[in-house]
Amino acid sequence: MRMQEMPEILIKSFTPFMKLAVRTIYCVSADRSTPETDIASIPPKPILLFHSKKDDQVPVNHLYDLYDACGEQAELWISEDAEHIPWKGDGTGPEDEWYRTGVLEFLEKAINSYTISK
Repeated sequence: MRMQEMPEILIKSFTPFMKLAVRTIYCVSADRSTPETDIASIPPKPILLFHSKKDDQVPVNHLYDLYDACGEQAELWISEDAEHIPWKGDGTGPEDEWYRTGVLEFLEKAINSYTISK
């Protein structure tokens, strides 16, 4: 169930318990930690950011915020027609070749840049 479909009273009562769970399990303060601050603290390493304009769960503007926080170390992919999960089925079919190929090319480029710069 998506949060925006929940009644406001449930969201307000649910949120403190989720913050406690995140703090207890991951030792992270949800009040101080955000994707933008956390991604900006990643040492200079290649980052692949992928999103779809048709994602009905996370607005695409979140991707732009992360990209702005990353700086030049991020590569940005924006799909016009993928949904929240960009691949079909288990991701191994011929219709997902574009995704697998792209990820492998990104990883190869990232590994090569890391080994060359070391």
